[in-house]
Amino acid sequence: MLGAGLVLLKIAAQNASVDRAIAVSLHLVNAFLLLASLTLTAWWATTCSSRFRLRAAGSVRLAFLVVAVGTAIIGASGAVVALGDTLFPAGSLAEGLCQDVDPTVSFLIRLRAVHPATAVVGGLGLAALASRVSQRTDSPEVKHAAGRLTPIVFVQRLTGITEVFLLAPVLLQLVHLLLADLVWIAQKLLAATRLGISEEMARAVEPALVGP
Repeated sequence: MLGAGLVLLKIAAQNASVDRAIAVSLHLVNAFLLLASLTLTAWWATTCSSRFRLRAAGSVRLAFLVVAVGTAIIGASGAVVALGDTLFPAGSLAEGLCQDVDPTVSFLIRLRAVHPATAVVGGLGLAALASRVSQRTDSPEVKHAAGRLTPIVFVQRLTGITEVFLLAPVLLQLVHLLLADLVWIAQKLLAATRLGISEEMARAVEPALVGP
């Protein structure tokens, strides 16, 4: 429905309005929610012995909720930046930097600096969470899920930096989006694995998670 709305409301093609920026952000977040639903459905369907203990997760649940919301916001900002790069391509890196500080350019360009900054902070947060969760459990499944997330985050950030220097070609934008999806999926698998461990193991590791 969101995709159809972009066309039916005529906010596609060269439209650079606020409405389109909101629409593409919502479209991206909705795609993330769909991916999360598919990922968790597949995980629970193949991991019948695990229980999802949402109420008992404590600070761990809050940490996963914060990074999930943060990742969605970063993804939405990335969708807006990609739109600006597509509608207002720069001829060179120097021209792109000039656009960033030009008060007369579209708001899509002025927002371009926001995404890299939030992405760096978000990536560090994800890596820190994965490391802490991995260190505070003896579960090999949790350790494997945590170890899978950090490299994907690193490759995603490296791709983002490359995209800046290559002036955001469409093909690289698609790779960047694919990696964002993989980061989101790996994040959800880590959350499901950690929140789905046995009650006995949870009691053993949760005090350490909330400690200093």
